[in-house]
Amino acid sequence: MIVVVALIVIGPEKLPKLARTYGLLYGRVQRYVSDIKQDMEREVALDHMKKATAEAQQKLLAFQSRMVTLEGEAELVSELPQQEANALAQTPETVQ
Repeated sequence: MIVVVALIVIGPEKLPKLARTYGLLYGRVQRYVSDIKQDMEREVALDHMKKATAEAQQKLLAFQSRMVTLEGEAELVSELPQQEANALAQTPETVQ
């Protein structure tokens, strides 16, 4: 029905050229919309990667902080026997 009305209004001479032009424009619009969708999907994926990277960095920093704390505690524990030995050596023996 639309084709018949277009044929009557536009005329048989101009209809093929108009159809071709419409087809070209429609193809351009489809490519443009597709490009925009791809760009948006890339941006969303990039945001997800940035968030994952930030979370991983936070976990790594927390892990490193915990390791430093544990190293300090290990040093204290390893020094305890030496400190106790020094303290015993400095005190006179009362029990024989």
